[in-house]
This record gives sequence, C-alpha cells and structure tokens, in this order.
Amino acid sequence: MRADIVAGAVFPDYELTDHSGKRRKLSDLQGPDPMILVLSRGGYCPKDLRQAQGLVQLHHEMEVGYSRLVTISTDNMLTTNEYRDGVGAHWPFLSDPGRKVQKDLDIAEYTDPEHNPMIPHVIVLEPGLVIFKIYNGYWVFSRPTIEELRQDLRAMLRKCRPDWDITTPELKAEWERGEQDHFYPWQDLWAGVSGARVSGGHRMTHLFDPLAIRDITFANRVFVSPMCQYSSTDGYANDWHFVHLGSRAVGGAGLVLTEATAVLPEGRISPQDLGIWMDDHIESLARVVRFIHEQGSVAGMQLAHAGRKASTYAPAAGHGRIPEGEGGWSNVVAPSALPFADEYPLPRALSIDGINNIVSAFAAAARRACEAGFRVLEIHAAHGYLIHEFLSALSNQRTDAYGGSFENRTRILREVVTAVRSTWPERAPLFVRISATDWIEGCWDIQQSIELARQLRELGADLIDCSSGGNVPHAKIPVGPGYQTPFAEQIRREANILTGAVGMITSPTQAEHILVTGQADAVVIAREFLRDPYWPLRAARELRQQISWPVQYLRAAPEGSPALVPVDLKNLESCFEEQHAIPER
Repeated sequence: MRADIVAGAVFPDYELTDHSGKRRKLSDLQGPDPMILVLSRGGYCPKDLRQAQGLVQLHHEMEVGYSRLVTISTDNMLTTNEYRDGVGAHWPFLSDPGRKVQKDLDIAEYTDPEHNPMIPHVIVLEPGLVIFKIYNGYWVFSRPTIEELRQDLRAMLRKCRPDWDITTPELKAEWERGEQDHFYPWQDLWAGVSGARVSGGHRMTHLFDPLAIRDITFANRVFVSPMCQYSSTDGYANDWHFVHLGSRAVGGAGLVLTEATAVLPEGRISPQDLGIWMDDHIESLARVVRFIHEQGSVAGMQLAHAGRKASTYAPAAGHGRIPEGEGGWSNVVAPSALPFADEYPLPRALSIDGINNIVSAFAAAARRACEAGFRVLEIHAAHGYLIHEFLSALSNQRTDAYGGSFENRTRILREVVTAVRSTWPERAPLFVRISATDWIEGCWDIQQSIELARQLRELGADLIDCSSGGNVPHAKIPVGPGYQTPFAEQIRREANILTGAVGMITSPTQAEHILVTGQADAVVIAREFLRDPYWPLRAARELRQQISWPVQYLRAAPEGSPALVPVDLKNLESCFEEQHAIPER
C-alpha cells in the first residue's frame, strides 16, 4: 500500500463505472456519512465471495444506520454484475478492469499473474473520505469480522453525529428553539439500496410502486418490452399471442406491450409480423386485451413501420431479404435509397405523398388500437426502422423538408406523434421508443435525443422508452448489464420527461437500483421475460415488496399476498366514446 495511505489521511476520490454503467465518484457515494470501502480481488475468488455474503447482513444494518458500503472490483462490468447479484448485494459495486486503483495504491497481487488482482483491503472511512482504519485482507482470517466493522461504525458515528445521544438537555433545547441542523437526517429520506439520498422529503420510488400517467395507473413499474414473435398470418393475432402476452399479465407485469405491430402491410419486418393496418385485425386483438386487463395489467401496443428493414426473413427461417415468391414484397421504402446491408432490400426513397400516407397510417392504426381496447400506445422510432432512419444522417440523405437539419430529420416523428395524439384518447398515455445513440461518432447521439424528447413532450408524449443502436450493422455497441440505463437517466433529467430503461435488465436488485436512484420511472424488460413469464412475482418476493397474485395461484404466494383485481378502466369510457364514438369493450 502506498506510504501516504494511513489513518487520518484523505483517501483518493476515485471515479469509476458502477454496476449500472454510471460513472460515480467515491465522494458522491459517501455523501456526509461514514463508509466502508471493500477493495476486492473479484468474483472469481471464493474468499471474496464469502466476505461479500457476510457483508449482506451488515448492509441491512447500515441502511438504517446512515452509513455507506461500496465495493471496488477489478472485474469488468458484466462480471461485476454477476458477482454482485450472485451474493445478493444491494450496495454499489464499482468496476475497475483497467486497474486504476490497484496501480495508484500499489497493491497489485504479484503472486497471481493470471488474474492480476488487487491485494484485498477493507478501508473504513470517516466523512470526507478521511481514513479511520485499514484492514489488509490477503488471508481470510486477516480480514475484519462483521463485529469489528460494527464497532468501527459505532466509533465513527459517535464522533461525527452531534445527536448521538438526544437525551441531553442541550440537544432538547436546540430542538425546541428550532435549531435542527444537528439532528440527522432532518427532512431527508435514505435510499439504502443505492447509497443515494432524496432531499426535501420526497419519497423514493420502488419497483412495485404504482405509476400514474394521465388517467391510467399501472400496478407497478415492471413493463414487458415489445418482442417480435414472428407468429402471425396476414397480421392477425392468434392463440400464440394470447398465451404469450396473457402469461406475462398473469405473471404480474404492470404493462404488457405487443410486439412491433405494422401500420401497413409493407411496413412489416417479416411476413409473420403482427399487424393493425385493417379493421379486421381488431377482433383477435381485443380478445388478448380483455384477458390482459382481467389480470390487473394494462395492455399496450407498439406501432411500427420497418422501413428499409422490411421484407426480410424471420430469424429462425433465414437472414436478409426474402424473395416475393416466399412471401416478400418489392415496395420497401425508406428516407433515402440506401439499403441497411448488402443482403437487405434496396429501398425506394419516399415521396412527400408517401410520407403523408405513412403518417396517416399511424393515426388510423391508433384508432384501431383504441377500438381493440388498448390503453397505451408506443410509437417505434428506434432500432433502424423507418422513423429512426429519418432521424439519423446515416440513413437520411434527403435535401428536402425531411432531411439535413435536426429540425427536418425529426419532422416525420413530430408529425406522427401529433397525428396519433389527435386520434388517441387525450386521457390515455403515449410512449415513444427511440435509439438514444447510433453508437457512431458524429451521428445521432444523446444530445439530439434530449432535444427530441423535449419537443415530443410538448406534443403530448408521456414517456420516452430509451434504447439504442440498430441503424447500421457495423456499430460497436458496449453491450452489458444496464448499458442503456444512463440514456434514460440523462433524458429524464435534462428533458424533464418520464423514461423507461431497457437493455439487459435481468435481476430484481438491478431493476430496483435503477428506480431508487432516479435513473428511470419504469424498467422495460425483454428477454428475461422470455426466460421467466412470472419474473415480477419472483422479483417482489426477493425484494420483500408486495404484489398481487392471481387468485388461482394464491396458495403458492407469500403469506398475506393480495389477490389481483382487474384493471378498472371505467373512467376512460366517456373519453373513448366522445372522441371516437366507440363503445367501451
């Protein structure tokens, strides 16, 4: 260990990436409180795993004792998340695969060249990153016991908390005089899972808290992401969609979104895509919607046009352009005549009339979704499909009112949102999914996404579903747990709009962390729902939060679990009838 790292000195204020992908400074994580900092060899080490498991119970005490716990590991972010989730930890884990801390503190474990870890240490820090005590934990029994750490925390808290003993007459007199600075944490709430404080008495948001948007209240903030099923014939919903979407509602999701549903037949990704381009599609969709609402979930539909990525094989059947003889089509359109890749169709550049027809198709699809009973719409403007193709200069080389400047490239999305909002009930939510970045320097990026979100908010969009990429095949995307969550956090903060976080969100603690730290208002989960349709029921149990269960399953639920009740949408009845003269289903 570096010679100047001793008791009484100030520990370096390292800035590293945490398990959610966000850059965090130690001083920000500590705030004004005592902190235990664990310098870990990594998740490969059984001694470190056992130490972390032992800290779980101590952390429960620290959460209510106004103290912080942070682990720094030399693992990459993916392995760090596996390490954290594997031991059931709720505190921040920082990833340091570049060995910044190891090198700076001179604590390389030279006897293990294969892993090149840090020599494990536990640093007990007073407020201000002042070192209170250092434990060198190379051997397991040289590491501090939980009781030793409790005593360290007790000593520091006695030292730094003026209100340690509120029985003293002096403190009572201060309180009566209204001098409350010494009383901690006066008018603050503690977010122990995240190490974040919410000031001014604002309540923390949790995964299974309800979320109200316009006149719809979601039972919780776990949303089923749109996921293509490639199981339709001529766009019709069938038994597969009924079971696929219905089972996620039974599993407790607050919102169940359909797959990308084509507003025109030529806007499908594959011939097997779900569609809503004609009134005949309504009846089979309404059956699915009714079941979802009976399970206490809200049914939502994602409206989409595939643009230059249309007329392609379903993934299980092949790759790239599908010939017309096998069900493909020739009228593939895009902003410019640029194919997505060599094996994809060469699209035709849309005329102004063609653009207007597509905007009208989105509005007509919204009317049909309304009649089918859906209560949330999401416009798909991400992943390299038509609207995203207009947003990005990578795929939009137009020189008219729909190309060139930011204002022009975003015009079609503004027109679609306006058209859909004029058709969709004013009291029902409207979401927009965007790719926050192309992951290509100099192209569509987070700053443009923030400005777009501000404009969409003014047009009546309620939530931005924050994904990324998909517009070019050669982008280098740093995929890992929560890798897109920082986009949701930045858009939420800077555009002042609700956001959904999506992308490799798999564990309950990860999802809870995203909400408690204010990075998003909901988590939009995809593949984990394919692995486990009942993920919300399991997550609530792991997080010790309450969720309603189907009455048919109550005998398997945790004791005291309430039975779910159908979604009450009576308050929208007049809205739908007045706006569309459509009887409530």
